[in-house]
Amino acid sequence: MPYLRLYSSEMTIQQKRLLAQRLTDITLRTLQLRSDQKSLITIQFVPFPEAVAHPEFAPEIPSSADVAVEVVGHNLTANKRKAFSEEVSATLTGLVPAKRTGWFGRLLRREANATKQIALQFNELVPEEAGSSFEEHAMAA
Repeated sequence: MPYLRLYSSEMTIQQKRLLAQRLTDITLRTLQLRSDQKSLITIQFVPFPEAVAHPEFAPEIPSSADVAVEVVGHNLTANKRKAFSEEVSATLTGLVPAKRTGWFGRLLRREANATKQIALQFNELVPEEAGSSFEEHAMAA
């Protein structure tokens, strides 16, 4: 079943609950899962400071990204990836806070119309095989 890991700035419990609900709905719809599989979707929230502290996460997160989402699952076809990417990008743009920066960075970010960089990575789970393939998508939302 799908496993999602979301790297972002710190969020409140309420923000995480709302985002988990939206991500679950998007995952069910775009990856074409049955509604009874809802409880099998796992979502992990990882704050950027924690992710940067662990070297195994650092290479996967583009430095320009405000939010990064890693999706691990079965049968992640190109159509499913595209549909997921489009819906998640639209949802995350309004719900996830931008990375914290200094006052100058915030000033420039506001002038740039608050565009957020969202990075998506898909990892295909292949049963009984050690190999995995991935495709990265970076998009400005």
